[in-house]
Amino acid sequence: MKKLIFLLVIGVVLVSCNEENTSELAQGDWLGQLEVMDGEKLPFNFNLLKDASGSYVMEIYNASEVIKVDEITINGDSIRIQTPVFEGYIVGKFSQKNIKGNFIKESLDRVVPFEAFYGDKERFTVDQPPLINVSGIWETEFSQGTPDSYTAKGIFAKNGDKVTGTFRTTTGDYRYLEGVVNGDSLKLSTFDGAHAFLFLAKVTDSTLNGIFYSDKHFQEPFVAKRNDSFELPEADSLTFLKEGYEN
Repeated sequence: MKKLIFLLVIGVVLVSCNEENTSELAQGDWLGQLEVMDGEKLPFNFNLLKDASGSYVMEIYNASEVIKVDEITINGDSIRIQTPVFEGYIVGKFSQKNIKGNFIKESLDRVVPFEAFYGDKERFTVDQPPLINVSGIWETEFSQGTPDSYTAKGIFAKNGDKVTGTFRTTTGDYRYLEGVVNGDSLKLSTFDGAHAFLFLAKVTDSTLNGIFYSDKHFQEPFVAKRNDSFELPEADSLTFLKEGYEN
């Protein structure tokens, strides 16, 4: 009888723990990942806390940009995260230290697989010291040799193995990019609720050769050469993102 009671008590404790894990998300640093084309993962950092009312509040970080998200709905082990300003939202299932679901933009009929992990602060894995200092200006061409080619100005700042910056075009830019140089590989990403951009490139001291991914619907190659004197035409008119790449 004592053994049976003991087993029943253990069972109740385990059930209680499972219920607790599915009703509470760990507070602190999280790493989100969106699955783009070619099976590549687009990472971004966010922090999850509870406010004074007990509601979850998220902050998404892209370089110097901080995006506050306070429309988070919990129902059992289901979660819905509505990003501000834009229509995009994340839905999924969660345990205490994991969220798995999709990032959805309904008007564009786009569904991007999403997963997040508690306690991971590293946006990209770094297992090699940077071989190149990418700080400076890079004269860039996207979709080189095609009717869709266009020029851009890569502007990067490196601190250790960390890199921040953007690509500017004659009509806009590619948001706040953050990433690393891992050996001879440059990796940059950003996510703000509408724009999900990933740039991967091989680097030499004077060239970049890479692929640009926009969530799960678009990709294009780009090449760049170091040119600190390069200027875009009509650079002062930069206001909006390049038409066709805003989502």
